[in-house]
Amino acid sequence: MGYSPTHEGDWMKLTILGVFALLHTATARLMEVALSRVHMTVKMGDDKVLYKPKEGVMSASYPVFEFDRQEWDKTVGDATDGTVIEYEEVAHSTSTSKVDDSMPHPEGGFKHPYTKCRITKVTKPAVKKKG
Repeated sequence: MGYSPTHEGDWMKLTILGVFALLHTATARLMEVALSRVHMTVKMGDDKVLYKPKEGVMSASYPVFEFDRQEWDKTVGDATDGTVIEYEEVAHSTSTSKVDDSMPHPEGGFKHPYTKCRITKVTKPAVKKKG
């Protein structure tokens, strides 16, 4: 059946674990991203899927979203434009690329935010019926 703590120290350990679980839940950043131009922006790898929404577009920022391939296959399947993925941010970093001062560029250089994601929910676009 369930675990029944028998020592005072056991209660303390369970309390601490419960507090950590609550803190993780309260601090988890839930975000969402809507897929577009999937033929150009979704890159399927053996163990991960990268979504690069600004691929092929001039921008000051080029974000990358990384998803686990097995998780993607189970929850997203075939990606289509308009699919909305709700995710928990597992890790995030931003790098800046060096720029050639003789070329047009944003002040401070181009930003490259990289977000590792855990999928929490997927909403596929409604299929339009012909006729």
